[in-house]
Amino acid sequence: MRLTPQNYFPVSPFFLVLLLFAFGLLVTLIEFNVLTYAYEKMGISRRYVFTILLLSLFGSGVNIPIAEFPAKDVHVDRVVRYFGMQYVVPQVERLDRTILAVNVGGCVIPVALSVYLLLNNPIFGRAVVAVGIVSVRFEGQTWPEAFVNTAMLLAAMGPLTAPKTDAGRIFAGCYALYCGLVFLFIAGLLVTPVAHRLLHLFHADPDEPSEP
Repeated sequence: MRLTPQNYFPVSPFFLVLLLFAFGLLVTLIEFNVLTYAYEKMGISRRYVFTILLLSLFGSGVNIPIAEFPAKDVHVDRVVRYFGMQYVVPQVERLDRTILAVNVGGCVIPVALSVYLLLNNPIFGRAVVAVGIVSVRFEGQTWPEAFVNTAMLLAAMGPLTAPKTDAGRIFAGCYALYCGLVFLFIAGLLVTPVAHRLLHLFHADPDEPSEP
């Protein structure tokens, strides 16, 4: 693979040797069923442990660009001294372009593993609520306000306090859509047996003799 500014190996040869040594220790721990036991307690099969570790190690040098922000000029104020007096002088600084990338070993694989654990763990519902509260808290709200807003989103009534940032608005929209889909799924599981039972009770079988 050709090395580019987005795809590079993030460690020096010295640290690479240390990583290989650490990987040898990990293999030893796996042989003693320490990490294997931990992964199995999380619901991951023993045969996938080596694969996850290898993908995390070699994926750390692969970054996937997802957005690029072009270079731009920004105006900043500089304080200069001239004969003992301070003056604010506006200046123009050039900001280089910024590439937003996702690391495979440090982001994609851990997120995929976390999603798998959430979907196969009984604490999934509580984890969703906790993520909602913490995310709303980052909007500058207090913990009680974050709790109330998350509860309002879960109840499909919308937040009491509108998010102040674009990231908060995007998260609130995605969180509300996700909660709506979960509600529809649960409602379908609950309503379908009841509806089937009611239809079965009121269904008239033409072969069955009518009661006098």
